[in-house]
Amino acid sequence: MAEFTMTVNLDNDAFQDDPQELVRIIKKVARMVEDGQEGNFLNDINGTKVGSFYIEKDEDEDEDEDEDEDEDEDEVFLPPS
Repeated sequence: MAEFTMTVNLDNDAFQDDPQELVRIIKKVARMVEDGQEGNFLNDINGTKVGSFYIEKDEDEDEDEDEDEDEDEDEVFLPPS
């Protein structure tokens, strides 16, 4: 199983002065993930380091995905009744 973790410290002036600062950082992280980044430090609008994000993948995740693809072809999802 892969996990995404993001930590942002909101205890500084950038977040007190502009409630949209957290939104700006979240959008920036979304763009970084789209670009293929799996982790980085996060800075507020003033350049102060306020957190980080990372994607942690299992080492054998790629192998499991290949095996699951073959098995999933015959499976049918039935919603609970």
